Amino acid sequence: MRKEISNKRYIPDEKAWEQESVFFRKYTSNVNSKFHIDESDLIPSVGKVIEIIKRAGGLVFIPHIYQYEENSIRILEELINNYDIDGIECYYPDFTEEQTKFLLDFCRNNNKYISGGTDYHGSDRPNIQLGIGLGKLDIDYETVKKWARNYLYIT
Repeated sequence: MRKEISNKRYIPDEKAWEQESVFFRKYTSNVNSKFHIDESDLIPSVGKVIEIIKRAGGLVFIPHIYQYEENSIRILEELINNYDIDGIECYYPDFTEEQTKFLLDFCRNNNKYISGGTDYHGSDRPNIQLGIGLGKLDIDYETVKKWARNYLYIT
């Protein structure tokens, strides 16, 4: 789409024009967008995915919720209120301090596990380092121990 600059008139959001992930979340995944692509016959439902994870003995975490921009809190609440969610990724390279604090408080107030991720993708995101993200990812042992001790051999 970006190869043809005249298409920009259809995408008023500069961030969505520049970043495919933003365009995907804001336009192709949005049922109210003229760019929406219905992939429901290709992708299992949230409930089915959670069922498979739980049946395999896993925990269900909501990843990088603020990547959904203005829909983030609505999606978070919908997932928490309607599905068996174990935890939330509270530490993420693109989150602001305020966003991280909100999610940490939310987990503590709603009895959800806390996790974090670097979003390391190798050369696709060269500024992100494996294990430390932008250099400051440091999840303390006690945070991880709360949920990992049930699934790993941790005392």
